[in-house]
Amino acid sequence: MRQFIAIALLTCVVTASAQNQVTDTSATCVAYWKKGDTKNLIITKTSQKLKEGKQTESGSYTCEATLKVIDSTAEGYTIEWQYRNMGNNIADPLTRSLVAMVSALRIVYTTDENGSFLSLSNYEEVRSVLVKTFDLLMEEHKDKPDMDKLMEPFRNMLNNRESIEHLALREISLYHTPYGMEYLKRGERAEVSLANLFGGEPFPAISHFMLKEVKNDRATIVFNMEMDKVKGMKIMKEVVNKMVAGTGKKIPNDALPDFLTLNDVYSFEEQLSTGWLRKASVKRLVKISDQQKIETTEIVAK
Repeated sequence: MRQFIAIALLTCVVTASAQNQVTDTSATCVAYWKKGDTKNLIITKTSQKLKEGKQTESGSYTCEATLKVIDSTAEGYTIEWQYRNMGNNIADPLTRSLVAMVSALRIVYTTDENGSFLSLSNYEEVRSVLVKTFDLLMEEHKDKPDMDKLMEPFRNMLNNRESIEHLALREISLYHTPYGMEYLKRGERAEVSLANLFGGEPFPAISHFMLKEVKNDRATIVFNMEMDKVKGMKIMKEVVNKMVAGTGKKIPNDALPDFLTLNDVYSFEEQLSTGWLRKASVKRLVKISDQQKIETTEIVAK
């Protein structure tokens, strides 16, 4: 069941004229974009698993995306995001089919006037692609015992707008994370929540964020977010029991540890005069007993 915990935790997402204002001790992250602005981005993702400190699996993946401002008003922006150069040299037919569907998808969404994400505009189109990819994966693994019942909570997530936005827009969410806030060099601490996409109580966490450096026209912003280890594990046990309930099985009380680690480290480089990000990255660590999974995502403007 620990593999399902890792999958579930990797879906968690934090729910918080001119040019940006800068002082000796602070800087804002606000968008000053205009209709027609386009940014070409390189996205690099890595993943590794460790057991007792030794690496057991690793992988990496690179693609590109184009971000285009298709409308700009006093209330905010409408943006088109499209992936490019996905799946080059993929030999596996199933993976190639999945990537082809995502590559053809045009994602349209809105932000507020500061650049903070608001809503997915073409929800039905995006949902349709996710359902098709899910069905292809289920067909590939249909012979595995209880697979339909175990994956039912994931299928249910595809009927929920919030879940769709979290699942399909992970890189978009990362890119827009720092917008709409003022950051201080002394740093700040806040209680935040990680969305529980399976329903139920959200995961409590503490976030520290600060302005690390201002140099010329560039600001570097960093976040460090850590989930409450004990409360988070209690909620996760409820999620796991919900996932296996349909199989008629029950997880023994001592089958899972009493705590787990989930830690996110974010870093952003902002061009202050325009509000465009030069770089956005996150590293997520999930640790359960002697097993760890580390995922990184980095978005860099070309």
